[in-house]
Amino acid sequence: MKHIDYSGNFCTGDDVMECQSQHLIDEMLNELRNTLPRMVSRKEGARHAQLKVSTLANRDCLGTGPESVVIGGRIFYPKESFIEWFAAQLKPGKSRPTVN
Repeated sequence: MKHIDYSGNFCTGDDVMECQSQHLIDEMLNELRNTLPRMVSRKEGARHAQLKVSTLANRDCLGTGPESVVIGGRIFYPKESFIEWFAAQLKPGKSRPTVN
């Protein structure tokens, strides 16, 4: 079975699910690029990453969160830094064999 992914590449067999997953990820990232403000608050970032605000704060402290800046005592993430970090957290799913 052949499938053309959304970047024009051919995918076959088990790759089809991965191509479809990558397309969904690409769509989500494009939507974020079009809708997020230039500076993303920690609360808004946590909502988009489906994390608790405290989890995102902990990742900031550990140095594993997105690049951040302090504005008026509050933490913000530059939009592109947040999207780049968020994209790195996502991995396309692979199809799993069916058990009969």
